[in-house]
Amino acid sequence: MKDVQVTLRWRDSAHGNQQKLMTLDAVEFIRRYLLHILPSGFVKIRHFGFLANRNRRDDLTLCRTLLPTQTDHRPIF
Repeated sequence: MKDVQVTLRWRDSAHGNQQKLMTLDAVEFIRRYLLHILPSGFVKIRHFGFLANRNRRDDLTLCRTLLPTQTDHRPIF
């Protein structure tokens, strides 16, 4: 942190995970940082429903069998 600016290193996934430096005002850095903090009482859920880790393999297999294939020309509805 220098002169109320913060310099951080980040990976740019769009350009082959190159490491880059970014300089932000301290207020902007804190604002972006606080976006990652959940309010009290909230729980972070990465995947839910048929993508939940416990049943993912079985549920995706079922989805693939129920969905029409490229050669199947019947209407979906």
